[in-house]
Amino acid sequence: MTQNVKWIRDTLYRLKRDFGDAATLVQPIQEQTNTETGVRTVSRNVFHLPRVVILPQEMIRTVFYDLGFLKANNNFVYSGELDQLNTLILIDGRDVNNLRHYRKIELKDYIFYKNVRFEIERMTDLNFDVGYALALKTLKGELPFQPIEIKVQHSVYPYGGLSYEQN
Repeated sequence: MTQNVKWIRDTLYRLKRDFGDAATLVQPIQEQTNTETGVRTVSRNVFHLPRVVILPQEMIRTVFYDLGFLKANNNFVYSGELDQLNTLILIDGRDVNNLRHYRKIELKDYIFYKNVRFEIERMTDLNFDVGYALALKTLKGELPFQPIEIKVQHSVYPYGGLSYEQN
């Protein structure tokens, strides 16, 4: 059993080294809405994963239409097309299990890869916290709502002057 775990860890390490790319894992914590003002506050943990294995993407075009589309002389008909990208990624358990404020990956979490938001469709937790295999999906053209980290620093000097720095 331990030989299998070691073999999986070594294989995952080689895949990360050869085919790894950076991604961001977002875990929503809670959402609150102020009923008086209507302001919605969302708390989330954001983790930068330096190397995850991204397997090739598959695009599926879905066509939908109203039943009235088949009926003759109908005044109101609608239809549309959706382009859905599906991919599979592998995350090393050592990359996520040592992060502060980390909890197990759940289906409500999502991942950003190359400024595209991917929802977790299916998840497989590899045994003994070796890693995760995630089946992801996204709609082409969907707004990402990606969190952006900005650091701002103000300094006040004793004899006057002010410095402002943004990274």
